[in-house]
Amino acid sequence: MTNPQRETMAEELAGFLAEKKRFMREIVKWDDSANDIIVLAKKMCVIMMEMTDFIRGKGPLQSTLDVIEVSD
Repeated sequence: MTNPQRETMAEELAGFLAEKKRFMREIVKWDDSANDIIVLAKKMCVIMMEMTDFIRGKGPLQSTLDVIEVSD
């Protein structure tokens, strides 16, 4: 991977993490036990965090197959 590609990926990752923080601050305001949309949004956020960790070589996902399976 070239340096410009790494820089682009780092910028996109930083943007994603900032958006995740804003999302999590907003989502904790809602009672997820009574709202299916909130439950699904939280689940999607967790999946995206795991995929982001995978890109950085961290987290529970260890292979591309793990990423595919969690996205189903």
